[in-house]
Amino acid sequence: MIVKLIDIFIHRIILKNMKLKELLDRLNSITKENPQALDMLVVASTDEEGNSFSPLLYSPSLGVYDNGDFVSEKDFEILGMKKSASNALCIN
Repeated sequence: MIVKLIDIFIHRIILKNMKLKELLDRLNSITKENPQALDMLVVASTDEEGNSFSPLLYSPSLGVYDNGDFVSEKDFEILGMKKSASNALCIN
């Protein structure tokens, strides 16, 4: 049990600033080891401590992340922003 908790703690620290490549690598690893996962519901934690979870509601979108705020590419034109401004992928 303690080893599992340490593993979870380490993953939470390491994944804090995850890049898309890391996410894809992890998803590929999961589905390779567990093909049935491809048909499973995708959920996300509502906070860093995992106090509750909910299904992902939206398709992933590119945009700009800055200090806790996110602007989706779909709003760039209205805001006069260039597509090249994207620096993050929002998954929910």
